[in-house]
This record gives sequence, structure tokens and C-alpha cells, in this order.
Amino acid sequence: MPRAVGEKHAGTMFGLFNAISFGASAFSPLFLGYILDSTHTYESAFASLSIIAVAGLGAAVALKRMRFFAGD
Repeated sequence: MPRAVGEKHAGTMFGLFNAISFGASAFSPLFLGYILDSTHTYESAFASLSIIAVAGLGAAVALKRMRFFAGD
């Protein structure tokens, strides 16, 4: 039985999310160290990581609201 269109896109989105999150977790120590060296405060370093996470969540919600994927 063929899968529904929404299921296909859900799998694609899950795979894309995993690829991005694994890449981000690989680079986050470098990014955190750079911000920490630049600002010399842990507060700004961890705040920058949380801002990036919120921006990613906002992008995901925006794609969903735009109905970027047919059948969703």
C-alpha cells in the first residue's frame, strides 16, 4: 500500500532535521568557544546558542504555515 503524501514529507523532514541537528552539535563547541573568546562571558556564549535554536524553530514553523510541502 503506498504511503500518504504527508507521511513521505514527514520522513523527509525528520531526516533533514536529524542531519542539521547532528551538524549543529558537531559545530556548536567551536561556535561556543568563538563567542566565549570574543566576549569573555559565558552568558553571551550560551545566549547565542539559544538564539540559533529559536531561529531554527521559527524557520520550521514558517515552512509549515506556508504549506511548503504539498499534502501537509
